[in-house]
Amino acid sequence: MNGRVSGISWGLTGCLSYPEPPGLVQGLHVSDSSNSSISLGWQEPIEGDPPSGYILEMRAEDSKEWSKCTKIPISGTCYTVGGLTERQKYFFRIRAVNEAGVGEPVELDEGVRAMPPPGKDREG
Repeated sequence: MNGRVSGISWGLTGCLSYPEPPGLVQGLHVSDSSNSSISLGWQEPIEGDPPSGYILEMRAEDSKEWSKCTKIPISGTCYTVGGLTERQKYFFRIRAVNEAGVGEPVELDEGVRAMPPPGKDREG
């Protein structure tokens, strides 16, 4: 065993800073909707360490309780929430997560109804 290698490993470990939780998710927006689903998109945080996933939460207009949309963090930067009640208004928020922790939540500016966007009743 070479003591120099373990010294380098220790030195690198000693020089590295601790990982930081991710910053605020950017650009949370609705990309599509239907009578039973709402699709959302977003961009990675600019600050903090890169996220390993995202925790998307929702609540119905008549509820104060936030619930997670998935059991495990979402790996990409878009997600469709299904099984919604037609014309019910929902609120969404999202947080980035990594090995260092969970970032602060970013909430969609306003509630979204589970219905097709205006002008998208019939295509073709």
